[in-house]
Amino acid sequence: MLNKFARGAPEPNRRKYLILPEFLELAWTGDTPKMRAILAHKTFIGRFLNTVDRMTGMNALHIAVGRNNLDMAKLLIEAGIKIIPDGEGRMPSLIAALLETSEEMQDYIAAEERKVETDQ
Repeated sequence: MLNKFARGAPEPNRRKYLILPEFLELAWTGDTPKMRAILAHKTFIGRFLNTVDRMTGMNALHIAVGRNNLDMAKLLIEAGIKIIPDGEGRMPSLIAALLETSEEMQDYIAAEERKVETDQ
């Protein structure tokens, strides 16, 4: 198998091998209707909103920002998701900058982080 990659065949899509908790998968796929349905129920918000991936320390906001999905990021913030660093200490705004997301995303997430900083 290694020879196949050494000869110039494309590397496999490593994303398909990752298993995310269902709530985080919705953020990855950008399934806004399902996310809205979950967030509409108080029971589910408490149970799922601040789910963090065990391997990366990312929550759904990190994923939405990294996928440049502004609508999903806004939905999550309006629902009250915690704006926290991931397992490597990266805030969502840093992820936005590193992945060169839209200027609108970068401005929005930076403004939301500033709100959290002033509230503390």
